[in-house]
Amino acid sequence: MNKSKRRNLQEEIIGNKYLAVGAADVQDFNVEPAETIAERISKYSWLPPEQTLITSSCGMNHLPRHIAFGKLQAMAGAKRILAG
Repeated sequence: MNKSKRRNLQEEIIGNKYLAVGAADVQDFNVEPAETIAERISKYSWLPPEQTLITSSCGMNHLPRHIAFGKLQAMAGAKRILAG
């Protein structure tokens, strides 16, 4: 898909809204690196990073606090990576 068609698709689907992507896997008790989360989101080439909110795949209330905090840090790191 060329850049023009991708931009049109993006505008048609998203417009000026934000889209949240559940990219941190809460079923895995390992904290994935920010790069892994960023790669998951980058697969959606039509999704502009500036309109992307990074979330977990579900709630984190079952995770130990240090793991949940690590996942939150990884999501913040992924956002920085995607922002360039």
